[in-house]
Amino acid sequence: MASSSKTTFKSGAAQFLVNQCKNHTSSPIIPKKSSVPATIPMERQSNTCVSVILKSSRRNYRQVRLASVVNRMPMVEQLARSYSIKVVHKSSPGKQVRLDYCFHLQTEARMFHETVLNMEQSRFPPKHLSIPLFFSESELGYQHQPVLTEHDLLAIQDPDSGNVFRTSIKIRMEQVGGTVAFHFESVADINKFLFSQSSARNMTTLGLLKRNMVPKKLVADEEGYFRLF
Repeated sequence: MASSSKTTFKSGAAQFLVNQCKNHTSSPIIPKKSSVPATIPMERQSNTCVSVILKSSRRNYRQVRLASVVNRMPMVEQLARSYSIKVVHKSSPGKQVRLDYCFHLQTEARMFHETVLNMEQSRFPPKHLSIPLFFSESELGYQHQPVLTEHDLLAIQDPDSGNVFRTSIKIRMEQVGGTVAFHFESVADINKFLFSQSSARNMTTLGLLKRNMVPKKLVADEEGYFRLF
């Protein structure tokens, strides 16, 4: 991650996120219940996209986890080629990889989704390492630039969140005046990041985040603790 020279921040939230990004540590957040709804209102008629999350078992060594994902990826790609794909986006490689497929027809999206589920059910334990999810094209968020703002990052956190920057995904931090922007290599990487780091189920892709974001702010108390509102 990169950062520019020293800046005086107008926003305490900006400074808090910069510290997280640089140090992977922060002052604790005192719990306050979130008002973000737990469920996503789904518009099934427009869900022509399927995201496949290829995960790996945390019980294995890093090289084993990387190989597990690499070996399963061609299986999913072969399954997808059986259908009429409109567009596909792939996140950067790692111990988890995200494949976002959009199809011309919703029926094909459903068939692909079911095929991936069946493939996962036929696996020997551990299962649930390939997760297919339905989305619309706008929910995936490829109409946006691969950038998150400080407001986006506060919105996906809750009082029990750890450091959101504890991730292997490449993020470039840019300070402009008193604000901070976080640049990713692709929207697929943002979606991979949000799937793992967002505390709200209705903000796990860039499109959903932009649509459902509820502004939050951090306020420091007299003891130096931050309260998330």
